[in-house]
Amino acid sequence: MTTKTAKDADPKAARKKLADLAGRIKEQIEQAGGATRTALERHRDAGRLLTEARRSCEAANSKWGAWVKLHCGITQQHANRLIKLHGHWDRVGPALRRHGPLTRKEALAVIRGKDPGEGRERPPRRPITEKLVRKAVVKAGLEQHLAKILQLLAGLGIKVKGDADSAAE
Repeated sequence: MTTKTAKDADPKAARKKLADLAGRIKEQIEQAGGATRTALERHRDAGRLLTEARRSCEAANSKWGAWVKLHCGITQQHANRLIKLHGHWDRVGPALRRHGPLTRKEALAVIRGKDPGEGRERPPRRPITEKLVRKAVVKAGLEQHLAKILQLLAGLGIKVKGDADSAAE
């Protein structure tokens, strides 16, 4: 029994398969917006399809990076991450059972041998100060509206510390 390599495949059939795969890959990525576990599984499925597409690109003598960007709407780097997720799912499954739902970034960390629990808590954000708001307003060319912007932020419940308040900390 002989197996066909990518170079032995029919370029016309490979291009047809690529068109089909592009639609299925886009669908998987779009549907990944659901629950985290479902999203991760859909990203894994997109990685499986991308693996097939990469082989078909080779058979069709197409450039992989250009094809994935044009037909799937993602970068080659993103596609490679999804392929990696698919290829190393055996490492992700146990982490899902131990840690619960993971983000795609956490799943890729697991693949690299890191604990997804590390760094889950975000560092505290810098307080928003009047100086910071003033700087952003000036940069946007809206300095004549500074007072209204500060009122709007206060109305939204966003605390803006005065310059004296932030200097005391």
